Amino acid sequence: MFVIYNKENNKVETVYYDSTNVPDEVKDKGVEVTNILPFPSPKQGINHIQMFDENKQEVYYLEETRDLTTEEKLLGLETQNNELKLDVIELASANETDKMETQLAIAELANIMTGGIE
Repeated sequence: MFVIYNKENNKVETVYYDSTNVPDEVKDKGVEVTNILPFPSPKQGINHIQMFDENKQEVYYLEETRDLTTEEKLLGLETQNNELKLDVIELASANETDKMETQLAIAELANIMTGGIE
């Protein structure tokens, strides 16, 4: 594998996975590499920049923050909306339970106050 990189910032510009296809005019701009770390899993708000480590002679990935895409923002809002819906359902359920317990307590109190049959 042959990598052409910017010698000032070590950012990879081109990767030739088949070293036999490297044009002669660019061979002095790059280096033969045997180790390229696997591409990281995608993350929201992160770009992965391919870099070259001259000391280790390997390609690695630098994480760079970026603005969220419209799709990522929408997905975040949908997730947040679904979480809020679940919270409302939980609160409604808890409220219904409290309401039933209150009604039972009132019925017991009324029974006691009227001297009802136990």
